[in-house]
Amino acid sequence: MALKTESLTYRRHIIRSACVNDQWQARIFRGKNTVGDVFHGVDRQQAILSAQQAIDNAMTAENAVRQRTGAPSVNAYFNALKTLEPLPRHHLAMLEAHLGAPGYLMTATELAKAAGWTDYSAANLHYGNLGYELSQELEWAPPKREDGTPVWTMVLATEPDVAGELIETTDFQWKLRPQIIEALNMFFGKSEGAAVF
Repeated sequence: MALKTESLTYRRHIIRSACVNDQWQARIFRGKNTVGDVFHGVDRQQAILSAQQAIDNAMTAENAVRQRTGAPSVNAYFNALKTLEPLPRHHLAMLEAHLGAPGYLMTATELAKAAGWTDYSAANLHYGNLGYELSQELEWAPPKREDGTPVWTMVLATEPDVAGELIETTDFQWKLRPQIIEALNMFFGKSEGAAVF
């Protein structure tokens, strides 16, 4: 007999529930990735409620990090990157180059070169697009310009903190956020990491 699985969307997650070996279970998915544990209940509704409570608890913890640091957590960035997989080659090339740059600083021209383009405007467009996609997954808006429009690249990077951080150039430099540095190291397999909410 086929397993009857039901799915529902809850806070950008998919919860799938089924009765397995006479036990009700629920699993949480973000994109194609399973996150969290298997949740059990006496019936489907209780298993689903346990999964929803775990998502709510994770979001409460994430919101505390965001209030303290002003940006999403390392795990939130990592999960957003995993959800967006597979990333286009040009996004991967820019991210890898930025992660490997001295002081995590790069100009748009350098980012463009890493992706195989000659014009910095291509890098601005595509890095901004990646920032927008990540912001949607993170449910977090970056800082805005004076006219009120979001600076999507600031999901990934910020201006350097002090003049001493700048590598000699006359062009504007983007500095990767500390959280995305750690998340990218996990994403590219340079450090340990596991998908959580």
